[in-house]
Amino acid sequence: MAKTIHILVSILCGLVFFVSAFAKLYPIELFEFTFVELNIASWSTAPFLSRLLIGLELFIGFTLIGNLLPARWFYNGVILLLSFFSFYLLALWYMQGNEGNCGCFGSLLPMTPLQAIVKNIVMIGLVLFLIKRPVVWNFKYRTVILVAGFILSFSLPFILNPVTLANSETFDNETTGYELEVSIIYTEKKDNEAVRENLAEDKWIIGFFSMTCPHCKLAAYKFRILKEKFPDLKIFMVLNGDDQEQTEFFKETKSEDIPHTRLKGSDFIKLSGPELPKVFFINNKIVVNKPSYYQIDDTMVSEWLR
Repeated sequence: MAKTIHILVSILCGLVFFVSAFAKLYPIELFEFTFVELNIASWSTAPFLSRLLIGLELFIGFTLIGNLLPARWFYNGVILLLSFFSFYLLALWYMQGNEGNCGCFGSLLPMTPLQAIVKNIVMIGLVLFLIKRPVVWNFKYRTVILVAGFILSFSLPFILNPVTLANSETFDNETTGYELEVSIIYTEKKDNEAVRENLAEDKWIIGFFSMTCPHCKLAAYKFRILKEKFPDLKIFMVLNGDDQEQTEFFKETKSEDIPHTRLKGSDFIKLSGPELPKVFFINNKIVVNKPSYYQIDDTMVSEWLR
């Protein structure tokens, strides 16, 4: 009976690590941005660090499910990793409060930092149980399976979601003069009607807004005012959110008449970067300016139209 309970607990813990790892992969940018925000990594190193940590989670999950390494040092390492994640969550809680999605399960299962900390505490308790009641399975090729699982686990994140460093230009507010990949907005991955405007030609002001973000709502409201004052202004909104959020967003901002589309997941983040709202002034796809929404005024728009 005790052996059966050990096996079930080990498989349960392994599945949690598995789900956590795969959930972070899409969109992986959410996981990458947290390392930059906490000054743990730079824009260029965060893509690699995030995938290595996901690979480590996959390997731990694989090892626990197969009970391939029932050694005290391995279980202690799992506890150290869970403790590291918990300290990260505490820092996130301190910086941003107990709101939003901490990213532990990506966008698959949104969790607040406090909820994730409780989850980690429960996981640590289960791993302590495994240490006290170890079960060793003796079978051939254990070492071969472990090595193969190690290589596969750390390779999969880079294979399934390859590193793209070109996006760092979007994230840096000081960098201009590069081409914004507006073709992404026209991909079949979005779930609404086709974009009628040709964003690849002429001058456009494009705003990237989350429909639940208070500052994004202010920016959209400002877009509406600018469009009323400057009817010739080519202005466009790329929105991120669900159907039920769209009604409230337009109710508050009164911006439904502004040309817009919706884009979700990694495509949205590749264009917008981690900080929202994000506004781009583009001329034939070339980024000319990235002002904060509150910096945009009549003078700036008049000069842009001139």
